[in-house]
Amino acid sequence: MTQRAANNVDVIEVPVSLHGFWPGFEIDEWAGAMAFMGDGLRWRLAEPGERPRLAIVSVFASEAGRWSAGGGAVPAGVTSLQFIGESRAPDLDRFDFAMSMSTLRDPRHLRWPLWCWNLRVADGSLAALQRPASERAAHAAMVRARPGFCAFVVANRSARERLAMFRMLSAHRRVDAAGPVGRNVPPIAPGTLAKRAFLRGYRFALVYENLAWPGYCTEKLAEALAAGCIPIYWGDPHAVRDFNPACFLRREDFASDEALAQRVIELDTDEAAFMAMAAQPCFVEDRVPESLSDETARRFIQRVLVHAGVRGRDWHEGAKE
Repeated sequence: MTQRAANNVDVIEVPVSLHGFWPGFEIDEWAGAMAFMGDGLRWRLAEPGERPRLAIVSVFASEAGRWSAGGGAVPAGVTSLQFIGESRAPDLDRFDFAMSMSTLRDPRHLRWPLWCWNLRVADGSLAALQRPASERAAHAAMVRARPGFCAFVVANRSARERLAMFRMLSAHRRVDAAGPVGRNVPPIAPGTLAKRAFLRGYRFALVYENLAWPGYCTEKLAEALAAGCIPIYWGDPHAVRDFNPACFLRREDFASDEALAQRVIELDTDEAAFMAMAAQPCFVEDRVPESLSDETARRFIQRVLVHAGVRGRDWHEGAKE
């Protein structure tokens, strides 16, 4: 269905059904992450009895629908898009298209690390991590002057590597933990903006993933970079494909936790070395990776919508690329 918005732009409505998402997930959050599609689309939940154009399916539906937003089975014949923000591979035998953190190369799959979702919802664009070269020295000086040494915000207690590094670094210097794990400062409010506000008081941020899996790069690394901290990271072995390895510390580059902790202390006491790292661009070659760019995502979503029978100006031919 096509409508006309107040700014005289044709608006194409896309009725969708949501299946198996996490608690509290709303269609507005999806629409926010899809803002790169422009003002010409309106994503909405299909009305009761209305046939959706697209079924968007996450990975929690198998838990007896307990975390289902919209719920129920995917209607037969409706284009399906699997959305995965976890460490698992997409199932293109069951679904027409997929967005996931997997490194799978397939025209029906879009690599979409969770940090991309986080930045697009919070900032509108991945370019939020880019800083003009002329401003980097001043930024590094500002980060250097922060009163806090290292921040740690974690709720999941199961990652042994993360807990071990927290204890190791804490043995050298105080690490402020505002999450449920190891809390030693007042808790912070939930949400990305509150977390970033907390991180902005610190020079470093300990941002280990729950586990190491190729492509599994959640919001943690990008949140630290967005807050200006030097991240101390473990998790996705391919993170350096997207992020400049000179702007953060990777556990994989050190022989032991102790060696990494010593390097952190060295950086914190060596002003020139700290400033050099803090002034580095966040992305490899200082640009958003092409595979994660708005244009790449736009072409993929256009292919999905064309398959779903949603037609937009200039979409049909572009979807054949």
